[in-house]
Amino acid sequence: EHSSAGPESVSKLILAAERRGMPTLVRIGYGYQNIIGHSQKYLVAGAQGIILPQCESAQDVQKIVDAVKFPPIGKRGLAGERWNAWCLGEGGTLADRVNESNQNSIVAVVIESCNG
Repeated sequence: EHSSAGPESVSKLILAAERRGMPTLVRIGYGYQNIIGHSQKYLVAGAQGIILPQCESAQDVQKIVDAVKFPPIGKRGLAGERWNAWCLGEGGTLADRVNESNQNSIVAVVIESCNG
């Protein structure tokens, strides 16, 4: 949120952390488009979770859950290349990987005002 790093730079950092076995959480900027668009980019890049700042309502929490979790918990869609490699490289089914992602992905919210 407070960094000048864009999605491409953050994606490289996620990959470097992943190769060292380090989990990654990305704090995104506030705003509906940021929640959906940035969350998807970082999750496809391999982030284990998203931190949503300036959370003001239950609706904000639901938006980030929808962006991070796959159905039936959320509304996240599948992205091709990483998912194909994940399923083919590690075995198992797509359903196994979706369930694993739902269990292991992290949603964190930051309440920064009295409204939240």
